[in-house]
Amino acid sequence: MKSKNQKTDTVGANGANSIQLTQPVSPVLPATGYLNIKTILGDKNANPPRLGIIPVSNTSWWRGIRDGRFPKPIKLTKRTNVWKVEDIKECLLKINKEGK
Repeated sequence: MKSKNQKTDTVGANGANSIQLTQPVSPVLPATGYLNIKTILGDKNANPPRLGIIPVSNTSWWRGIRDGRFPKPIKLTKRTNVWKVEDIKECLLKINKEGK
């Protein structure tokens, strides 16, 4: 049963073969490539909302980069930063080790 505050979204072309989503979409990491900040930290404003890979705020993410806890980005354009999937996976392993 759906709770009062739970949002249901429909995904599909013109309702044909559509599915209803009641949970935020979680990311799946590719083997190689690049990730943008919304994929890493999540996007609450997306429809449906996207869960982040690393659950920290934008400010904490950039502070962690400055302090060396998180990987440095690759600058594609003046306003576009991306991170290698391999670097993010390594960071997740490091975080998992520290948490134990």
